[in-house]
Amino acid sequence: MDKTYLDTVRNSKPTQFGILLVLFFALYHLVPHNDGNYLWRLPSLLKGIPLAINNVIFSALYDWFPLKVWDPIFEMYEEKAAFREFTKAVSQGLLFLITFVRELLLGGDKIIDVFVSDAWLKEIAVHLGPYGYYLQLGKEIDEDKPKRVTLPKSYDQNTIGMNIASQLIKLPITLGNFPDTEDPVIANIGAYGPYVKYQDIYASLGRKYDVLEIGLDQAVELITIKKNKPTNKVREIGMLKRRKQRANLYKGKSGKYYFKIGIMNYKIPTEYDGENLTIEDVEKILKASR
Repeated sequence: MDKTYLDTVRNSKPTQFGILLVLFFALYHLVPHNDGNYLWRLPSLLKGIPLAINNVIFSALYDWFPLKVWDPIFEMYEEKAAFREFTKAVSQGLLFLITFVRELLLGGDKIIDVFVSDAWLKEIAVHLGPYGYYLQLGKEIDEDKPKRVTLPKSYDQNTIGMNIASQLIKLPITLGNFPDTEDPVIANIGAYGPYVKYQDIYASLGRKYDVLEIGLDQAVELITIKKNKPTNKVREIGMLKRRKQRANLYKGKSGKYYFKIGIMNYKIPTEYDGENLTIEDVEKILKASR
């Protein structure tokens, strides 16, 4: 048979329908119309099979071998069929396996750290807050307060996978020590986006670097640039007792003093002497602003 003709039949819906219609009328006229012929009785014999299959499945899912299973939502035991619980466990296992393979292909050997961490023991979910999307490890009903990390704009909240989410939820991370010192260089995400930190110096990553991929050398370069940048810093005020952070005094273009903790700026009330501000004054201002 001509190959071109076969391709035409295979790709043409009307041709296929016409062939089936011809076969139907041919069989209708060729098969004897009596109850003694099995071909004539075949449709009526087969019609009970779907109903029988449906009854068997329904019985297996709801009636066969009932077990008492604890329902955490209603806080009570409910009778559920063993087959139904078995199929649920199998489907959850398959889902876990599919997720593992998917993340392994996307994340490579990094996925091993994900599966041995507590990220798989608690749910990581994407939430929308007043300042944008963020990741949350655990739920509000957990004993420990759920950990939250701002989701960078470089990641899509609709497509982010478990591999990336579990790495972001581990922030802040230490990249190493700053050269010739014992002080760590830390990568994290703050209110204004990803950054690297050394002592009280914060350097934004901008769009050039990813907070999960930046290395120590790149971070040191950003910090060095920020460190050598001209600043209006007047002096260091001191170390906060509870926060374990340094407070620094700055002078604005208008001549007014303000202090800074990390990347946050704070106004100095008029009743305080800005030029001679002490760490005790900073503690009082912070307490009054809560």
